[in-house]
Amino acid sequence: MQAALGAAATLLGKVFTMLSAAPVAAYVDSLELGHNSQQIRAKLAHTRGLLHNAQAQVSDVGHNPGLQELLPALSRNAYEAEDLLDELHYFQIHDRLHGTHYAATQANFLRHARNALRHTATSSWAACFSCSSAQDDSDSTSGDAELRFHRVIFSRKFKSVLQDMQTHCDSVSDLLGTIPTSSMPVAVHRPQIGSTIIQDTLYGRRHTFEETVNRIFSCKHPVSVLPIVGPGGIGKTTFAQHLYNDARTEEHFQVRVWVCVSTDFDVLKLTREILACILAAEEGGSSSVANETTNLDQLQRSIVRRLKSKRFLIVLDDIWKCDSQDQWKTLLAPFTKGETKGSMLLVTTRFPKLAQMMETIDPLELLGLESNDFFTFFEACIFGEEEKPEHYQDEFAGIARKIANKLKGSPLAAKTVGRLLRKDLSQKHWNGVLEKHEWLKEQNNHDIMSSLKISYDCLPFDLKKCFSYCGLFPEDYPFTSSEINHFWVAIGIIDSDHQANRNYLEELVDNGFLMKEKEFDRHGRNYYVMHDLMHELSKSVSAQECLNISGLDFRADVVPQSVQQILSKKLVKSAQSFPYRFSKLIHLQYLKISSSYKDDEISLPSTLSRFYHLKFLDLDDWSGSSDLPEDFSHLENLHDFRARSEPHSNIRNVGKMKHLQELKGFHVKKESMGFELTELGALPELEGGLIIRGLEHVATKEEATAAKLMLKRNLNQLELLWDRGQPTTDAGILDALQPHSNLRLLTIANHGGKCFMLLKAVSFYKMPELAEWVVEPNCHSFPSLEDIYCRDCPNLRVMPFSEVSCTNLRRLSVSGCPKMYLPSMPHTSTLTDLDVKRCDSERLLSYDGKKLAVSGYGGALAYHNLDKVEDIDIANVSHISLTDIEKFKSLTKVTVGRCDGLFPEELDGSIVFHSVKSLKLDVSHLTSSKSSSSKVLNCFIALSVLVIVGGYEECVMQLPSSSSLQKLTFEGLDGFNPLIAVNLVQLQVCGCNTLAAADMLSEVASHSQRAKLLPAGYISRLEKLSVDDICGLLVAPICSLLAPALHTLEFLFDESMESLTEEQEKALQLLTSLQNLSFYYCKGLQSLPQGLHCLSSLKELSVIGCEEIQSLPKEGLPLSLRTLYMRGHSAEIEEKIEKMKRSNPDLSVSYC
Repeated sequence: MQAALGAAATLLGKVFTMLSAAPVAAYVDSLELGHNSQQIRAKLAHTRGLLHNAQAQVSDVGHNPGLQELLPALSRNAYEAEDLLDELHYFQIHDRLHGTHYAATQANFLRHARNALRHTATSSWAACFSCSSAQDDSDSTSGDAELRFHRVIFSRKFKSVLQDMQTHCDSVSDLLGTIPTSSMPVAVHRPQIGSTIIQDTLYGRRHTFEETVNRIFSCKHPVSVLPIVGPGGIGKTTFAQHLYNDARTEEHFQVRVWVCVSTDFDVLKLTREILACILAAEEGGSSSVANETTNLDQLQRSIVRRLKSKRFLIVLDDIWKCDSQDQWKTLLAPFTKGETKGSMLLVTTRFPKLAQMMETIDPLELLGLESNDFFTFFEACIFGEEEKPEHYQDEFAGIARKIANKLKGSPLAAKTVGRLLRKDLSQKHWNGVLEKHEWLKEQNNHDIMSSLKISYDCLPFDLKKCFSYCGLFPEDYPFTSSEINHFWVAIGIIDSDHQANRNYLEELVDNGFLMKEKEFDRHGRNYYVMHDLMHELSKSVSAQECLNISGLDFRADVVPQSVQQILSKKLVKSAQSFPYRFSKLIHLQYLKISSSYKDDEISLPSTLSRFYHLKFLDLDDWSGSSDLPEDFSHLENLHDFRARSEPHSNIRNVGKMKHLQELKGFHVKKESMGFELTELGALPELEGGLIIRGLEHVATKEEATAAKLMLKRNLNQLELLWDRGQPTTDAGILDALQPHSNLRLLTIANHGGKCFMLLKAVSFYKMPELAEWVVEPNCHSFPSLEDIYCRDCPNLRVMPFSEVSCTNLRRLSVSGCPKMYLPSMPHTSTLTDLDVKRCDSERLLSYDGKKLAVSGYGGALAYHNLDKVEDIDIANVSHISLTDIEKFKSLTKVTVGRCDGLFPEELDGSIVFHSVKSLKLDVSHLTSSKSSSSKVLNCFIALSVLVIVGGYEECVMQLPSSSSLQKLTFEGLDGFNPLIAVNLVQLQVCGCNTLAAADMLSEVASHSQRAKLLPAGYISRLEKLSVDDICGLLVAPICSLLAPALHTLEFLFDESMESLTEEQEKALQLLTSLQNLSFYYCKGLQSLPQGLHCLSSLKELSVIGCEEIQSLPKEGLPLSLRTLYMRGHSAEIEEKIEKMKRSNPDLSVSYC
């Protein structure tokens, strides 16, 4: 009944829409039917509203005998009205295209008839009224003469249909108006099936069965959910029954419960039923508690209590619906509380979407049985335990094999056909079943098509229409999302304005009617396939509207009037082999024509352009001539034209086809009317790719502007092609051809002039097919282009950078383009924002006008455009030498990572960097020779900041003395010249094998005592010190030296120190200038210095990552402390800190 309601509502909606068209409404109003078009539309809208409401109240509507008769009658009326209005509209289009007046309004028709009488002395004016409403010339031998419109017959038919439709609308509205608004939808009734095995032998699934048993027994979670999913009749319940009753299963699970869910997914009802089964299974148990209780909480607690220490198996068979994830989780909740691991919920469903919602482990997808296994099962369904006929192998086996091949491995289909064949064991009967596909007509509930149709009946009406029209295509036809969605839009199933709101294709997959294949097309898009008996079901439910022609004996006369879509498969073998009276099918909206072999002499029929209502024309498999009828543009309602590029380029006056969504090619022709570039301006809905040839014939910027490429937002690929020998002379033409910013791929060939004079920015994002962006040699292209952004284009190799192209570029960002080849960068002096990455996190090359960073980048550098670089950071490169760095005349800061070949083994002192003030050097790749490494540093004579890293492999380096050096950092380095410390204000030392900071400072102190000529206060100028040796540093001589100026002391990564000794505590007190003290990741430290409170100058204390510290000093922290940073501490410490804050309101604490 829901299908009848939906069909009636949809058809009335189509009639309503057609009556809303002004020419149709005007004609209907001129017939003086007693109701004008506006009144008719009002009645239709009222009835549609009632039908829409009734679809949610099927329980009261479904058994109403009056509606059961009236709705099909109303649908028939609507069908007839739609066909008549469609015919009227057809001839109105014909009138407009050919200047005829067949479908003019009554007044206009009489005026034109009088004009015809004045100018036609010999013809009879009565002939104007004598033609059939949709008949062809009876004298024509081809059957494809021009159709005529019979005004009188049309008026009589339409008036009769309209009266019947209005009468039925009134009757249906009266009945629907009496339906209570509180009705609930009726549930589909499904048979209740228990766990008892009916089919003793599990045919063809033994290997899958054993794998599934092992999967169930190997699950280690408290409870797992394993869905068994597949189409109706595939054997899901049978498979689950065998699992449930297997001896190993009985032994493994202490509690087993089987519940048939069907269409009534009521959490309370199901919970009560499961609990009742658990209670009944207990020795001496009673299920009365479960039956009497309606409190869900009490039921769930009872289940938890009884299953807490038991491993259980719950089978939920034949699930048809579950409204939400929350509803499922509510049912599942009491089964997740067990203490024993390995429990299992098995669910069987024909809906992949439900399986995906419920699964915790990969679902088991059951498909048809393999051929030999299926045939064995098929024979068992025919004969059961009886003996086969004596001559079975000779007389019946061959027929049985042919039938079995058509059943696609479906167990239920085998049972259905087995019953049919068992009725009459004769060759005549069996051949009749084979030839007539008798199993498709069986309508009992236990037959295959009835089982599948139940799933179809449960679909929403719009999904039913989508599914049914898939039957036009061959079995196992690989749909792409784009193709099938365009098809549905073209024939009016989907509203193109709301297409993006729902994914109908995925909904059909979720409901098990289509399958998404793992293969992809050349554009990386998924294929979707309708397999086996689902295809038969689709053809069955669409038989009244769709027709697939696969033979040569077809006549258009025999096509049902309701057919609006035809797929013609391998039909055309000669120029004369098109169907008789082919052009009579004026209601046609979808047409696919293919030919069996390539023959340029086979042409498309000239009458093809008469299908004015055609919305989808598929010539992808047409191998004949690419020439189209001259008046092909008369197909003004065509949305989708699938064909090779050449037929697209041959459409004259294509601008008339305003709804066309794809035009692969357009050729501007100077001498041919209908091929001017202005034709493109009338096609706002174009999408995909477009190639425009012959642009040398475009003479003015105004003509180019009229193409309106800027407004075609759905185009993603565009090629603009000039003839090589006739380049353009007007630079403004190319600017006028600028496309919309949504374009993904642009090709310009043979332009010859200056390209894109005004283009400022270009972005390429996720374009896997983009390989090259090239321009003609010596073409002054993109003179205004400033920004290029290119991301995730894995095959892009070439960009148009040259001395005459992109010369004003300011910003270039490249990421995720591994094949990209760039010339010497930056290729122009204006490019001061350059960023090249292998991926989002791995930067290869960056430049901002002042700083250049190169890491693992193998491309060349344009040093003449890098003369203003002040800061360079290089690593993992081998093509940059010290001589190259010398070219940077403004350089003040250098960072060098591992760079093989950067420093030659012999340095003669000829290379000196006078301007470099800061150097960070990774010495791990240098030789171990002291003299060699020292010569490297001697190249940098004016350093004030020096950072040495990477010397962990016993690297020995003699650091030269430098009176200018103020900040020194090194890790993992042996060898130190005390003179280097003369003017140091910052020192960081860590990771050294034999030389700690304390040893270094002791050596400085010793040297200071011997060298009386050193400046006063030598080493006492040090302001900041970072070391990884607490024990070695906190000694009185060193702290005395550091005391005058040291204000920041950092202890880093000292994992051996646990607590300070008394001598170390006293040494720390000598640092009277200390303001900042930090302990970073000293993981062995168990307590802070107890004398911290005596450091009267301390303002900031940081304790980060020292997780073994359990308490603060007993005497607390100094009163001078203003900031405390703590991370990785105990709750006890945090409590003491909070107490301290109350007594010291000036203290700021951050638990970073």
